[in-house]
Amino acid sequence: MSAAWVVAAALLLVSPGRGAHTSCPSLFHLPGDLMIEGLFPVHSNSTGRNRSMGQLPVCRGLNSWGYSQFQAMRLAVEEINNSSHLLPNVTLGYHIWDTCEESLYLQAVLQLDPDGEHNSRAGYSDRVVAVVGPDTTDMTHLLSRILTFYQFLQISYNAKDQIFTDKRQFPLLFRMVPNENHQTRGLLSLVQQLGWKWVSAVGHGTQASQTSLQMLISEARAQGICVSYQGLLANRDWTLVSREQLKKVIENIERTKTNVTLLLVDNSVAQSFFRVVVELKVTRKIWIAPETWVLSEEVSNLPGIETVGTILGLTIKPVILPEFLPFVKKTLRCNPWNGLSPSEQQALKNVGGCYQFCSDCHSLSLEILEDVLNSRIWHWSFYSYAAIYALAQALHQLLGCDHESCPTKEVLTPWQLYEILAQVDFSLQNNTIKFSNQTDLFLGYNVITWNWVNGSLDHKTIGNYSAQSLIIDQSKIKWPTPDGLCFIINPPGSNPPAIAETGDLNPVLQAPSQSLYLFTTCTVKRSCWWVSGRQEVPPAAWSTSASGMPKTSPFEQLSWWQQQQNPPLDSLFLPEVPTSTCVTECKAGQIRSKHTLDECTCRCDSCPEGTYQNQTNSDFCLPCPPQMWSPKRSSTCFYPVITFLSIRDTTVAALIIVSLVDFSLLCGCLLVFALHRQTPVVRAAGGKLAFVMLVSLLASCTTTLLFVVEPTPLGCLVRQPIFALSFTLCISCLLVRSCQIVFIFKLARRLPWAHKLWLKYQGAYASLGLSVLLQGGLCALWLSLSPPSLQADVVSPREIFLRCSEGHVLGLGSVLGFLGLLGAACFALAFWGRNLPKNYSEARLLALSMLVFLMGWGSFMLIYATTEGKGRQIATLQMFTVQTSVYAILCTFFLPKCYIILFKPQHNTVAHFQTCIQTYTATPQTMTP
Repeated sequence: MSAAWVVAAALLLVSPGRGAHTSCPSLFHLPGDLMIEGLFPVHSNSTGRNRSMGQLPVCRGLNSWGYSQFQAMRLAVEEINNSSHLLPNVTLGYHIWDTCEESLYLQAVLQLDPDGEHNSRAGYSDRVVAVVGPDTTDMTHLLSRILTFYQFLQISYNAKDQIFTDKRQFPLLFRMVPNENHQTRGLLSLVQQLGWKWVSAVGHGTQASQTSLQMLISEARAQGICVSYQGLLANRDWTLVSREQLKKVIENIERTKTNVTLLLVDNSVAQSFFRVVVELKVTRKIWIAPETWVLSEEVSNLPGIETVGTILGLTIKPVILPEFLPFVKKTLRCNPWNGLSPSEQQALKNVGGCYQFCSDCHSLSLEILEDVLNSRIWHWSFYSYAAIYALAQALHQLLGCDHESCPTKEVLTPWQLYEILAQVDFSLQNNTIKFSNQTDLFLGYNVITWNWVNGSLDHKTIGNYSAQSLIIDQSKIKWPTPDGLCFIINPPGSNPPAIAETGDLNPVLQAPSQSLYLFTTCTVKRSCWWVSGRQEVPPAAWSTSASGMPKTSPFEQLSWWQQQQNPPLDSLFLPEVPTSTCVTECKAGQIRSKHTLDECTCRCDSCPEGTYQNQTNSDFCLPCPPQMWSPKRSSTCFYPVITFLSIRDTTVAALIIVSLVDFSLLCGCLLVFALHRQTPVVRAAGGKLAFVMLVSLLASCTTTLLFVVEPTPLGCLVRQPIFALSFTLCISCLLVRSCQIVFIFKLARRLPWAHKLWLKYQGAYASLGLSVLLQGGLCALWLSLSPPSLQADVVSPREIFLRCSEGHVLGLGSVLGFLGLLGAACFALAFWGRNLPKNYSEARLLALSMLVFLMGWGSFMLIYATTEGKGRQIATLQMFTVQTSVYAILCTFFLPKCYIILFKPQHNTVAHFQTCIQTYTATPQTMTP
């Protein structure tokens, strides 16, 4: 019905006799100092257009919900008028309209302007301070604009659309119910808490439904929930939603294979929707219901509705009014029509002006009252009841009332009342009445589930939702099973059943006792509605592919049903929460992942290296335990192969051979020197210092073997200091030997005192001790500040290379730097003594060895400091540098002397050495090198 037709009809309706019969007895009118206008659908339909011009519509078909809201307002007004502390000497009155058709909404609103001036409130003698209602979103939207023009406050008890939070469009509107944003967030909280990530959502053509659907999709995306299918029943009038359109939406839900669907439609659309769901035999789904239809009797009474699956939803928190039913019963006992003749009653019905006639309201018997106003209906009448109390609290403050009287009965402006009403904060029936966002009341939601017990529906409350949290008891929810499965697991003495084509269960074996029957453990298929003869099935004796474990019940708990009767459906539900995730089959080593939330496309991603997943269709990868590895897309983890520098490496094997040769040569030199220790060559080589040098070189050579055994923390700690100290001792001996020869041949005659001090204070050994002590101090400082440690380098997922990390580069650098300093000094002295007797001078070869030593370790430190990964290559390079340094001294210093001892014994005589010295002294010498 168009708004233009409604306005025209209303203008025609309000024209005649508006002031007549104002004293007529009616449930719809009560005189008072301050008036409240109420709009309630006490009836469901009316005579509509089939009436005379100017005659009020005759409402028919009692609306239980609207009737309870109507009576709750009357109860609140009566309680306030009887109260001594709230508006003590002010009487509230009301004028209530039964808005059974749309024209009556506008007639009620236009009644507020009896003078027809449309620009002043001064002529309304009843002094209406607010309008309570209407009940629908569309009419609230329309009437609110008119009431704003007349500057009347409006309090809605059922308008939940988010648009009403816009105070620019609806500046004088209050709501006693939460807006739909709260409900949308509550539904998503329910979905999220139950672990569902893959859902469908269906809305219909109203603006409110479309807004809720778009908000739900946006909020779901933010919470990581994929709305894989978004259905929209585009026709605004539910009667025009074709079966083909409903079938297409349902088939799309089935095609996406989502187990959970949020059905954001009103009661009428829900009825049509589930008729087609039952017709298409769509079962074992989970349906999430908004407040609009979750308690709908029209939906729950549909044939076959119990087969669609589990229904969960939110409903506005109900509040019990203890005085409500007694008040309604008192109203029925005080029937104002008693004592009037039928002709007098008919005459009052035909007046059409001051009230509407409600024959159902007066003919309602006390016996059927509780059937009409069942607890599920009248508990929600609290919100119209609370609207009157909130208005009374605001008026009490605005009129300056105390506990005894109110100084005035004049309400100045609606804006003053608006400001006070927005700030009210009081307790009513153990609930705090306080408007959130100044104009909306939010007491929370109850979470309910449809629980079928022996064919009867029980709306079981399983939790609650508030602005802070969602709390639910999942154990109270019965989930739909997969297809029934029968297992050959039978109690003793029974036979397995045979399921016939019609779904019959056969046979049942009778036990020896006439009072006891034994049966098999079997799940009844949902398609098996009728069974032949009397059958008994344990209600909890089912087994599914989800659990894989059969369960049995004691015989005394068996339930039974006869042929042509419904079996107990409570045996057809699972205790586990069903899953609702993407439909792509992901194998072991893969996880489900969304390509993008916008596309909501599910795909399988491989588990990265270091993680695994041994289950199919999982949502996350598991990290490998410590010290284990896995390749990409792995279903298990492996222990890595531990490697280190070993002889299996060709380069390392070659270095080991070189090292063994070096070790053998050093041992040979040591043997030769030991056998010829009294000869001039050995004594000229340094005597005891030569043996110290050979032993230190052997120790240095041995450190290379520490590179090819499995590294240990202790080995890493001592490897470098052993080499540093032993090689320091070796070079120090060379340096001391060079100093002694230079002192004897070049400084003894020119600086005799220096030579005497050197001999007197054992300069050779003091120098050796000082050098080793300084190197030891550097090593100790290195080990205390940044010591070498065992380190595992992950070369690949399959290999871990163990090596010794040398700590901070400055530690190793300082130790090798001190060696370099000694080597440079030795090189300088060797070069200075190049003109000494040839038996004592090895300037060229010794200078060459020091040059090799300096260049080798300098290159090593450069590479070591600039290389990030110090693994296999650095260890190999260090082995090579050690061997090069040892070979340099061995080949330039010891091997030539062994050659003289073994192959030129004539040069290893005292006479030969004296001849060389005499020749040197006979030649003029200079101090300049």
